[in-house]
Amino acid sequence: MTQLVTTPFGPQSTASEVVAGVDLTGRSAIVTGGAGGLGRETARALASAGAEVTIAARTLEAGTAVAREIAEETGNARTRGAQLDLADPASVAAFVSDWTGPLHILVNNAG
Repeated sequence: MTQLVTTPFGPQSTASEVVAGVDLTGRSAIVTGGAGGLGRETARALASAGAEVTIAARTLEAGTAVAREIAEETGNARTRGAQLDLADPASVAAFVSDWTGPLHILVNNAG
């Protein structure tokens, strides 16, 4: 017999609702495409739950600006922007070589 995995969340659920009551302190996350849209809201929700969040964007300026806004809104200073263009192998290699420490959460939102 197959056992179904169920969740209280549905198509109308928000990222903030999903992380409500979750403590992500001590966890690190990367959100690709985190400078806008769903990626931005996901990054905000992760930061509000205490995660250290790297907002990977095609331009460093965009990622850094959003990281600064999220840090102010959530009170979580452990947010940062990083340049990552997934269509450019050199950009991916540079991003990976700059990464230090563990990675607990990867949100592949870009593209």
